[in-house]
Amino acid sequence: MTATKPTQPPTRDQGFRIRLNEACDNSPFCPELNQGRLSWIVQQFKLLYKETIPLETPRKWFAGDTKPRMDRSYRLAEILGVDPTWLFT
Repeated sequence: MTATKPTQPPTRDQGFRIRLNEACDNSPFCPELNQGRLSWIVQQFKLLYKETIPLETPRKWFAGDTKPRMDRSYRLAEILGVDPTWLFT
């Protein structure tokens, strides 16, 4: 019998999740929490960068499940008007 390695749940990045919500809370343009924040992020990517992202993508960012890849991370920071280094470290 072969022992199987137990799978671990993905590590959640709570620090990123907190900073992302703080950046949104401080943005004069970002909607309030539960008032269309995820849709607004999706719309900004499409409007400013002609990039279509599914609604699930920012949902995972706000949950701390994933972080944006490098190109999107700079775009997200620009959308929110924050320093990318602060947002992602």
